[in-house]
Amino acid sequence: MVLATTAGNIANCGPKFFFLISKILLGVKEICGYRTTVGYTLSAGCVFGGFVGYFSCAQQIFQTTYGLGSMFPLYFGLAALAIGSASICNSKLVMQLGMRYLSWRALISLTLL
Repeated sequence: MVLATTAGNIANCGPKFFFLISKILLGVKEICGYRTTVGYTLSAGCVFGGFVGYFSCAQQIFQTTYGLGSMFPLYFGLAALAIGSASICNSKLVMQLGMRYLSWRALISLTLL
């Protein structure tokens, strides 16, 4: 099976790139050979799942539990700003200290709690 996409504009002026399923599967097989990569990928999937759960339940939680009603957009925006700021701080820490060091410290901290 071959999938083709066109790079360029709608007039079909750009070159065509073909993706072979066999090459994609070889790449997946190679990636799965690295334990660290698989571990980080699974961890990222769990975090992403948590975000999706938060986004799907946020309105009900803010309006029902906290009784915010029409103030939901404001508080949701503030929560999004806090999450975005934490993400920026995290990226700076990763660049300074390294991902492995931070994830190891987080694992130890969570285990001790």
